Parts: sequence; C-alpha cells; structure tokens
Amino acid sequence: MSSASSSPSSSTTQPDGSKAPSPGHAFPIYWSRVPSIKIVRQPKGRYSPQVDERCLMYCAQTVRGRTEQREPWCRSMCLRRVFAHEVSRVLAASGQTASEQPAAARTKIPLPPEGQRTPSLAQLLVGAGDGEHERMDAEARRWEEGYYLWLSRSRWAAQEKLDLMQSDLERQAWWQRYKQQATERWEEQERRRGAAAKGGPPAKEAEADLSAASQQGRGRPQDVMYPKRPYPDLIGESILLPIPPSLPPIGEQVATLLAPTRRLLALTHESVDSGAQVQLMQRMWEKAWTNEPFVLARNVCSRMWERFTKGPPDDSP
Repeated sequence: MSSASSSPSSSTTQPDGSKAPSPGHAFPIYWSRVPSIKIVRQPKGRYSPQVDERCLMYCAQTVRGRTEQREPWCRSMCLRRVFAHEVSRVLAASGQTASEQPAAARTKIPLPPEGQRTPSLAQLLVGAGDGEHERMDAEARRWEEGYYLWLSRSRWAAQEKLDLMQSDLERQAWWQRYKQQATERWEEQERRRGAAAKGGPPAKEAEADLSAASQQGRGRPQDVMYPKRPYPDLIGESILLPIPPSLPPIGEQVATLLAPTRRLLALTHESVDSGAQVQLMQRMWEKAWTNEPFVLARNVCSRMWERFTKGPPDDSP
C-alpha cells in the first residue's frame, strides 16, 4: 500500500476560479530588460558640478637653493569664473506668487588685496588716465559676475590659493579680514615693543598691555601674541585681473582704422579711370616749357633775400 505525500500548492484559487501567484513569486517585469535612455539634469546654483576655477602651477628648485634653504621658484596662474549666484541673493517679497520672478540683490564682497587698485586687463591694453587711477584708489573693488585671471610668483600664495579653493567668496573675504586684523595686531605689538625698548614715557604702559594680552585666551587675532609677522605680505607677489566679458570684433576695428585709406584709394582709382590724372600731367608738362615756373622761383628767391637783408620787422610803436 503506497501513500502519496502531498506538497504545498504554489498558487491559490480565487473566487472566480483563476489562480493567483504565491507571495513568494513576483510578476516578471519584461520592460526593465529593454535598453533605455536616462536623462539626468545636473543641479544648478551652489550645488552645480560645473568647474569654476582651473589653476596651473610650476615650481623649481636648485641644488644650491636646497642647501641654503631658499624659497623655490614658483609661478602660478588661475582662471576663475564667478557665477551669478555667488554675487547675488534672492529676496522673497511678501505676497509674491509662485509665477512671479523673485528679486535679486547684489552682494558687496570685496576683492582680495591683490585685486584692489590694480588696472583691469582692458585698462592695461588701452590705458587709463589720472582720473581713472584716482577713482580706483578711492573705491573698493568688489566681485562681479564674469572671469578673473590670477597670477602669482609666490609659493605661499600658491599654497594659500589651493586652500581657498575649498571656500566660497564670503569665506574667502572672512579669511582676508582675519589676516588683516592679525597683521594690524602684530604691527601694534611691534610699535609697543619699540617704545618699551627705548624706555620712553609709554614704556610701562606698553609692557602692561603686552603682559595683559599674553594672559588672555587665544582664538581671536586681537588676543594672540605674535613673535613674528603672522602672515607674509603677498600683495606685491600676486595680481588679480578681471577679464572683460566681451571684446569688440577685431574686424570692425580694422575696418574703422582703414576706412580713410579705403576712401583715398577709391578716389585715386576714380581719378585715374576718368583721365583726370593724365590731364593734370599734361598741363604740368606744358607749364614746364613756359617761363611761368622760372618767374615764380625768381620772385620767391628775391623775396627771401629781401627779408634776410632787412632783418626782423621792428615791433616798437
């Protein structure tokens, strides 16, 4: 007598008589196996993957320079593109609908010291007057949308540039202010040390200020004692030039420059084609065989001799 073992059914019977698959078996999705095209939209604004700065740096060192621990010879060049979202902020007005375009306000982020009081690339090529230089010295230049060219010959500036590539414009401006405050604090300490060394009237006050500052906490540039200059002076080693957004076509400039020459050649061609030049040469040849040129030359020579012998006219009344 044989017994049949019953196996669990892989499907269940629905009220209408059809069989549904068990929960462990999903429906096969055939359309996922078909090759397809995916469209990916890159984010814009602060999270855009677009490159905004490229740098080329070259450094060299000699055997003697390495022995004497000299600074390496370095040259750096960076091309920076400033986008609109870096120099503008969106202002949301009250009662503004979703269809209305939000207003944008320009931020006032100053350029680094190497970008202040330096002529632009167009001013270097064309030149700027004295009034333009005075205006540049009086006004602080700020970041604007567009391209900037940064050049340097300092390895400290190159190292700092690589570090600042991690920060946005606002954080870079904060770093410049921090360095300026630290440098000003160091200069003030040097003046007080000089007064204390000379033993002048402010010597005791300077010593008291220095001792009080040394006992304060660290973290702010005005509370830190600097035995030497905290940061090197890189203003004379680097330069930041704004590149004009668009240059006029060179063809139009050349056409404007050569316009008088083109007009002169057209008039010459017209006079030669009409025969006016031939007629002029014929009249000159006919006049050369008459006594009129000789009479004119004689009158000019006699007048010159008369003026030479009489001397300058007397202006006295």
